[in-house]
Amino acid sequence: MGSTFVRADDSAKPLIDPAAANVVEQFKPSSADVTVTAGTAAEPGVVITIKRGNEGYPGVDLKPAGGTWDLSAFGHVEATFVNTGKTGVGIAVRLDNAGDWKDNPWNTEQTYLKPGATGKVKVIFGYAYDHKPNYKLNPAAIINLKIFCGK
Repeated sequence: MGSTFVRADDSAKPLIDPAAANVVEQFKPSSADVTVTAGTAAEPGVVITIKRGNEGYPGVDLKPAGGTWDLSAFGHVEATFVNTGKTGVGIAVRLDNAGDWKDNPWNTEQTYLKPGATGKVKVIFGYAYDHKPNYKLNPAAIINLKIFCGK
């Protein structure tokens, strides 16, 4: 899995360094049913494994080292996923601003991947779920990136 944000001129800039020695520690699993391991030298990144369980939305959180990411020079965040499992899976990416959870201060997009399939999730600021207008996310104050799936 890789995660990037894209400049208006379409040049990609990594949000994380998938080859960094501490890349796994940057991801915080939501429960014991979720594990994160390092990819290989040939395919750097992280492997997120989610076991079936009772958690409603298992996944991981990725928080910026400095407290917030200023992504105001960009229009979206895009992540690439590979389903290495034996069943299909819906994968969602959510970008959060600070605020009351009742206000839903986030934007979320998702995709469905069949076993062995590769796909991208593109979260455009201010839009969610099929790129429909949504919460007016402040891209200069992103406090969390969440990757999750359904039960």
